[in-house]
Amino acid sequence: MMMTRGMLLVLLGLLLAASAAARDKRDTQTEQSRPLRESVRAVERDTGGEVLRAERVAQDGRDVNRIKVITPEGRVRVYREDARGDKKAGRKGKDKDD
Repeated sequence: MMMTRGMLLVLLGLLLAASAAARDKRDTQTEQSRPLRESVRAVERDTGGEVLRAERVAQDGRDVNRIKVITPEGRVRVYREDARGDKKAGRKGKDKDD
């Protein structure tokens, strides 16, 4: 009986430690994310256009800020930026034909 209690206490300790580690990792990822509003401001500044829609979406296993803008020339473009601010993903724009 004593061995069972000891094992239960060890398991409980491991569960608590794992839970705390997962929470810390999630908090760190959230702190490192670029807020959507910052991406919107950057696209507005860079294009001089009007934002039609902005949202955070999952793409290829990571969060991406997706901003749809109409340019001063009347073209609709969609910009995607890695929400972590990772410059490798960069900002991509493409014309929409619809």
